[in-house]
Amino acid sequence: AASKERIAFVYDEAVVSCLMMGSQSATLKKLSVSMYEIGRLRHLTVQKLCHELGTLDRNTAALAGVEFLEYYDQGAALRRSLVSLQDDGRRLVDMFRQGSLQNLDLKTREKLLSRYSSILFVAPSQALLPRRSSSSSSPLSSSRDDESAEGSVVI
Repeated sequence: AASKERIAFVYDEAVVSCLMMGSQSATLKKLSVSMYEIGRLRHLTVQKLCHELGTLDRNTAALAGVEFLEYYDQGAALRRSLVSLQDDGRRLVDMFRQGSLQNLDLKTREKLLSRYSSILFVAPSQALLPRRSSSSSSPLSSSRDDESAEGSVVI
């Protein structure tokens, strides 16, 4: 049997914040904590994450308020991305927190990432969110300095 293509999906802390604050289930909250604390989800756990994100209800999020609706939309976008990357089980997708990878020494990081045919870096899209004041403390807000640093992380 041919081995499946492996993809490393690298996320930043803002992705985890969206999931933690918008969590409507205990399982999703637990997975979010693992994403932050452990900094890695293996492909079987990524499948579980996709399942949990698929159980969330947009109407329930909307009733909780605009902020929860934003978190729901971010989670739904994450799920669509992961499901698409998995390509009906033809690819294995592992997730890594960017900070966890950066904490590894170069040799270890290179060895780990050499197992993957593709490495994808993601962060919540600011383009889809309503404009907020620059004093916003939301994890979804960004400054011009953050935007100018996009794409500067090289692994």
